[in-house]
Amino acid sequence: MASWLERVPREEAMQYILTAYKLRIDDAYAAVGMMRGGNKTQKPEYADEPWCEPAADFGRFIESGSSRGALPSWWTSRTTAACIQGTPCVLGYALASGSVEPHELLELDGSGELLRRMRDIGDSFEGPPPWGLEDRGPRDAVKCRTPLVGRQDGSICPRCRAGIDSVAKRGIGHVNPSNAEDRAKAG
Repeated sequence: MASWLERVPREEAMQYILTAYKLRIDDAYAAVGMMRGGNKTQKPEYADEPWCEPAADFGRFIESGSSRGALPSWWTSRTTAACIQGTPCVLGYALASGSVEPHELLELDGSGELLRRMRDIGDSFEGPPPWGLEDRGPRDAVKCRTPLVGRQDGSICPRCRAGIDSVAKRGIGHVNPSNAEDRAKAG
């Protein structure tokens, strides 16, 4: 994926990476009810938690992409900062504005190629989604997809109460030490 990102103009590549990240956020919520980044800060319980700020979560996404060799060779910490400061995704949304839903990308490109490419970028940065691929396709045209499992009633999942450093199979990542006690109580 890095080679494809090398061939497009830098500004476009930045927009694609930000779009892929925002789509990954929406896919995580729609599949297992996992909240991260901008989606997580919409809940009052997380409003003041620095580990769930969109910039922190996007930074982890970039770090993961870097460790997997998925970033273009010209990407630097300044590029990450530019994305955080206001580079919009392909739909014109800034980082802090939440997620990108698949139906939005299908409306922009009816062929589905843009949606597929954005998911490929997300997979190259973080690996295949730990929640599986079953939700890809069948519900892509649905607006405001509800989670297939997990938080269907809008409540906060105990697994999402912990701080995360990376996405893991159960829907959370490594426990943030400052939240370890809360995580243990949540089960």
